[in-house]
Amino acid sequence: MAEKIGVEIKIPRIISKQKNGSNYKTDSIEHYYRLSIFIPYLDSLISSLSQRFSSTNNIAFSISLLYPINIKKYTINDFKEKIMLISDYYEIENMIEESTIWYQYWIDKNLIDSQCVEISFVDLLAHCEYYPAIFQILNIFVSLPPTTCTIERSFSTLKRVKTWLCSTTEEDRLNGLCMMSLHRERVNANKDTLIQDVINIFGIK
Repeated sequence: MAEKIGVEIKIPRIISKQKNGSNYKTDSIEHYYRLSIFIPYLDSLISSLSQRFSSTNNIAFSISLLYPINIKKYTINDFKEKIMLISDYYEIENMIEESTIWYQYWIDKNLIDSQCVEISFVDLLAHCEYYPAIFQILNIFVSLPPTTCTIERSFSTLKRVKTWLCSTTEEDRLNGLCMMSLHRERVNANKDTLIQDVINIFGIK
């Protein structure tokens, strides 16, 4: 590809005494970039995939078994076996016992797939009045981040907020400014109330 765009690939200057990780002793351009870029990148990619699909993460995602449409796919024995893994990991009291009753609760409802799909995990919380362990584990599941968008959004916000004028801003105030930037629609909708709250706070001081 470099040849097509007229770029000549060269090896950076290499010193005799190695101090940096990218100072590989080789005369081959291909071998140098394989050692300095390709192999480290491949290791990082494999490590990220292993972490993403680790047994710990699989246990977290297996909480979806409590969803009605997934309950119908398992026998009671298979369901209990998988719930035991969740119970052992999160150590929630009465998890297995409540899950068994939860399983039978949705089986007895005899809902068709189209009805099950209309129920979200947040909706399931309304059915947990007598299932405190199920309520706790469902709250864990709905709080799991499905993507990295939330984190990346925070980084983008930080670039807008932490300008040179705010370079010495303390952490608490910086967090507040970032939250205001993220939720600016809610801030604008309640602007008058928030302004009055600020006046009251400074008035007390």
